[in-house]
Amino acid sequence: MCIIVLNTKENLSKELMHECWQANNDGAGLMYSIDGKLTIFKELKNFNTYYEYYNTLRKEFKKIKIGLHFRIATSGKIDSNNIHPFKINEKLSFMHNGIIDIPLQKKTKISDTIAFNQKILKQLPNNYQTTSLTAEQ
Repeated sequence: MCIIVLNTKENLSKELMHECWQANNDGAGLMYSIDGKLTIFKELKNFNTYYEYYNTLRKEFKKIKIGLHFRIATSGKIDSNNIHPFKINEKLSFMHNGIIDIPLQKKTKISDTIAFNQKILKQLPNNYQTTSLTAEQ
């Protein structure tokens, strides 16, 4: 299973993040929002690149929430396109842990998550209601 972390305040240690990377080494991504601008960063091969991006972000913005995802591929090609998170629109993105039961073409390069985003989530109106879980601050 993939590893998802909602990092709300503290700086995660390099050791902990490296352990997540090693356990799920098919790439990692993160997402955050600053002043209403949603940003996604993905790294496929280099843990130090991923960690330095995270560490620089956390040092500059101590109070933002950062969603981190460490992928272990269950479908789709192992490439940066299949790394979570995925944008639904300019204000909303998602990541998940598990397998989505959605039809895929044989030998497809996209993951079940991309197929779900394209076939379901991106078809919803931009103003549809969402519920989000937030950590207490």
